Amino acid sequence: MSNANSADLMTQMVAVARAYEAAQSMVQNQDELLSKTISTLGKYT
Repeated sequence: MSNANSADLMTQMVAVARAYEAAQSMVQNQDELLSKTISTLGKYT
């Protein structure tokens, strides 16, 4: 394996890690919004 291939793989790994972090953040935000929605709707029942 050449150094160029290693550098490309490292770049791809960083990109995947960043995409995973973004997806994780979106899921966390969605969870918080859903929790707030359920809490708010619970007040009216």
